[in-house]
Amino acid sequence: MRRIELLVPGSLFVTDVMLEKQAIVRYMLPMGRRGQPRLKGILPVRIWGVDGRGRSFIEYVCTSDISGRGASLVGVCAHLWVGATIGLQYRNNQARFRVVRVSTSATVRPHVAVECLEPDKVLWPVTLPGEQPDSYRDRESTISTRRHMRFPVTGRVQVSRINGGVGVRADLRDISLAGCYLQISEPPEIGRKVSLLMKTAQAEIETIGVVRFRYPGLGMGIEFTFMSKADRRALQRLISHLEKLDERVVSELV
Repeated sequence: MRRIELLVPGSLFVTDVMLEKQAIVRYMLPMGRRGQPRLKGILPVRIWGVDGRGRSFIEYVCTSDISGRGASLVGVCAHLWVGATIGLQYRNNQARFRVVRVSTSATVRPHVAVECLEPDKVLWPVTLPGEQPDSYRDRESTISTRRHMRFPVTGRVQVSRINGGVGVRADLRDISLAGCYLQISEPPEIGRKVSLLMKTAQAEIETIGVVRFRYPGLGMGIEFTFMSKADRRALQRLISHLEKLDERVVSELV
């Protein structure tokens, strides 16, 4: 099996099995000192918090393995320490995690092991060995509205004010039928209406949106408020494409 490079937003990893921008290896790792079976799997996640220098950060990284109570993360740039608390999100699911181990190397970015501080929350799209499936939570996950399901994606965005002015560039990090998250150093104020021209490998979409939340120096969340029928169809095709990729990854996990 040949080695290939796996590119995700902000990071570069090498893996032996690839499925577009996500990959899964179907075998179990030994429990070791963690006391929980771990599933080897590369999934794109978003993490955020305050690093050891007191700076806020948001990063898109990957898991290297997951368990019912935690995960191992690769490609983390933020300076983290054992005991630090971070937020972690996969798809629409998010929870608070505590850093339990940081492994550093002179040649690669740190591997960070994290433990979930909210064990009742379900983040991963699979029931791991030793866990009992929760039919109620599975049903809730199934009926979760597709409109707000977020998918990781890479692309460039031209952000302009509605009343004119010079546009600025931003990086597209995730998207749904309802909105998107952009990485940008100087996000406009909350409530500001903006015009977006989004370009990905699969689509070019123009839309009007409003800033719903912002992280100065990091990025902002946009809610789509208007787009033409043609752009709406282009967005739906893009979401369908990303959804199929996601379903293929989940099928490898179960």
